[in-house]
Amino acid sequence: MNNEMDTKIERKRQRFPRRKIVSGASILAIAGCALYLFFRDSAASLTVERSRITVGSVEKGEFNDYIQVIGQAVPARMVYLDAIEGGKVEERLYEEGAVVRQGDVILRLSNPLLNIGILQSEADLAYQENELRNTRIRMEQERLSLKQERIGMWKEYLMRKRRREQCRKLMNEDLIAREEYLRANEAFDAIHQQLATLDERIRQDSLFRLAQVSSLDENIRHMKQSLVLIRRRLENLKVKAPINGQVGNLDAQIGQSIAPGEHIGR
Repeated sequence: MNNEMDTKIERKRQRFPRRKIVSGASILAIAGCALYLFFRDSAASLTVERSRITVGSVEKGEFNDYIQVIGQAVPARMVYLDAIEGGKVEERLYEEGAVVRQGDVILRLSNPLLNIGILQSEADLAYQENELRNTRIRMEQERLSLKQERIGMWKEYLMRKRRREQCRKLMNEDLIAREEYLRANEAFDAIHQQLATLDERIRQDSLFRLAQVSSLDENIRHMKQSLVLIRRRLENLKVKAPINGQVGNLDAQIGQSIAPGEHIGR
């Protein structure tokens, strides 16, 4: 074989090897993906109708962020309703959630025993007042009778006094016996003592009448006070709102029996 045909051909050296090109392209691709993921807009898109869009000015102020949670609203102040007097529920004038003012009647109760007690107290009071009137009438009649009796006794006293003086003069002139004068003097002393006794009786009766009338007046006054208290208890059958507010729960139904002091709502 010719020596010229066996000449060795040297391979040219590449400026950028293929392996390096592939590696560089991979690095650039990874970097590009990272930049895209970092800077892309991750917010979800939402399509809104134009009519529902409101454009306004941005202002600096308080921002209220509301969240929906499950809970129960409780008033800052809560006042309980208690029945002062016991009875049966006859009427509910307000229901739960109603707005009331202080003094508004929320419930109306009935208590037959309390009504009977009031009727009995009124009857006792009327009886005592009638007794007081009758006592005053009797006392006035007795006073007039004693006054009339004293008038008659006073006339008798004056007559016997004159008779005694006459007998004394006649005795001194020896016109009558001494015995007759003594009888006239004894009669005068007797009427004088009777008059003094009658005056003492009148005085004692006057004091007794004053004490009796005062006692009856005091009894009537106490009975009237007791009747006022009983009527006030009757007024307590109306369960009223203690303050202005809103009725929360009302645990009382028509016909239900309520005990004194029982909690019936708030």
